[in-house]
Amino acid sequence: MDMVSGQATFPEQALDWLLPEEKGDVLALNVASHQAVRRFSRRGHNFVLVDADAAALAKVRARLPGVTLVCAAAGRLPIPSCAFQAVLLTGASAELAAKPALAELARVLVPGGKLVVQLTLRDDSVPWVRRLAEIVRRADPLAMSASGQAANVEAIVGSVNFRVRETRDFRLWVPMRKAGLLDQVRGNPGVAALDESARAALLADVERLYDSVSRVGEPLRLPYKIACWRAEVVHLGSSDRPWRDNGLSITF
Repeated sequence: MDMVSGQATFPEQALDWLLPEEKGDVLALNVASHQAVRRFSRRGHNFVLVDADAAALAKVRARLPGVTLVCAAAGRLPIPSCAFQAVLLTGASAELAAKPALAELARVLVPGGKLVVQLTLRDDSVPWVRRLAEIVRRADPLAMSASGQAANVEAIVGSVNFRVRETRDFRLWVPMRKAGLLDQVRGNPGVAALDESARAALLADVERLYDSVSRVGEPLRLPYKIACWRAEVVHLGSSDRPWRDNGLSITF
């Protein structure tokens, strides 16, 4: 329940902040980044998208014309050193926060290159959203919580591989009709695992909440926070010379 639907426009200010207008080569990690890759590709950035799941890459191939897809684990990237101006993450798994992946992300960045991280998180500062979370957490105590991902981001951008850390948040409002909200709740694994009567009771509570805060004929606006981080690479024990200066060339 932490994914934004296609009904809202991603804030241009967040795109400007994450990656500069100057065009460059960018490495994106994980298929979940494909929507962000599409946004930035339209701005002229050249992307390589890496994921360890070949089947998942095949599913997004048609949506990413001109983007090179590479099947590999984050901790073992088949890419030369100093190949990219930026690395983009739109999620922060424990695997990415581990030392092998951190070393690889730093290795493929040019001197002065940036690691940029973007998480789209439910904004629980709105009272009705907090009430929704309380209902869903009866079935899934971790629902609508991003504490794990946020901790992983802190481990990534705060590691010895990166420095000059910057953060900024942006707001995104997504129109949500009752049917769409109920579908999102049904899709939660904890809710799906309930027996039929318990699931029906929980969904009825969600429906009552929606009716109590919505205006007739108008969708609710579901708030999200676009949390963004930037950090400059540190090449530990290296001469910080880009790969092109060493006589090696590669074309993606």
